[in-house]
Amino acid sequence: MAKFPRSRRKSGVIPLLHLAQVQNGGWIPVTAMYKIAKVCEVAPMSVFETVTFYAMFNRKPVGKYHIQFCVTTPCMLRGCDNIIHHAEAYLNVHMGGTTHDKVFTLGEMECMG
Repeated sequence: MAKFPRSRRKSGVIPLLHLAQVQNGGWIPVTAMYKIAKVCEVAPMSVFETVTFYAMFNRKPVGKYHIQFCVTTPCMLRGCDNIIHHAEAYLNVHMGGTTHDKVFTLGEMECMG
């Protein structure tokens, strides 16, 4: 952060969140969010808002493979519910859950298309 101008330290939040997620096995604990807020000299709420806004950040542990399904109206009209139900049945886990072997986690996201 030494190379960031003091007025631009907030721009370090996303890269630091990504690093924290990698270092914590795919998720970001609250303690890491507080530390990032302190390092970037921003309010902790600003970091929490960033984590909850972006689907790429996980606030709880996830499996090795995090499978996310779009659940917006256009994708629902095209049959995403059927795909979700098949994935849940095949993996024996519900949306938001992780398989017992910690390999797969199912999640929701906004459309990428």
